[in-house]
Amino acid sequence: MASNINIAPKITLTTTGSSGPATLIGNTLNIPQYSGGGGGGASGIHTQLLPGGSLFGGVETSNAITFPQTATYTTQANQMAYFPYIPNNTFTATSLAFNVTNAIATSKAKLCIYSHDGFNGPQTKLYESTEIDLSTSGSKTISVSFAFTKGTVYWFGLYTNIFNSQITALGAGSGGGLSIGFVGTTSILAWAQVSITYPTAPTTAGVNTFVSQAPLIRIK
Repeated sequence: MASNINIAPKITLTTTGSSGPATLIGNTLNIPQYSGGGGGGASGIHTQLLPGGSLFGGVETSNAITFPQTATYTTQANQMAYFPYIPNNTFTATSLAFNVTNAIATSKAKLCIYSHDGFNGPQTKLYESTEIDLSTSGSKTISVSFAFTKGTVYWFGLYTNIFNSQITALGAGSGGGLSIGFVGTTSILAWAQVSITYPTAPTTAGVNTFVSQAPLIRIK
């Protein structure tokens, strides 16, 4: 017995682009690979609102989660402090800054950014600043062009040459910082790598101790 069978044409699926609606042109269905912004993609903890804008010369974001009572981070000779930053927005930073409250005549530093090791620490150096003079107190600002991606774990690294410069920080008792975890009853806000020779920042992080203060980094 004869019958009429209609067979639909084969649809070719493509995934070109990252925005706009899905389209069906002829036999080709294209569905863009949406990412970032809004509710898509991984979420971050810091920088719920973007920095910049025209008011007051542009607002800075930071590695603080909430507005804290600030603490003090005291620099150590040949030490790098590593502390996490997980932005909830994708943006390109144009400056990084921190505040020195106690200056030492020969004190210097570098500010670095490291990737995440997939567990709870830093891994590979992504950025290293030029040398920063800490011989005077006040705000220290570094011009950068660094692209942060929403939901990605980054680690700031503050690398210093001598003891006793003091920097505005987030402390375990002052709130605002992201706790890495606990050693016994002690909250860890930053890993540290000691006994490295300033000024060459390590390509791969090698933490060997911890501290309970994380320098407050302002980002724009």
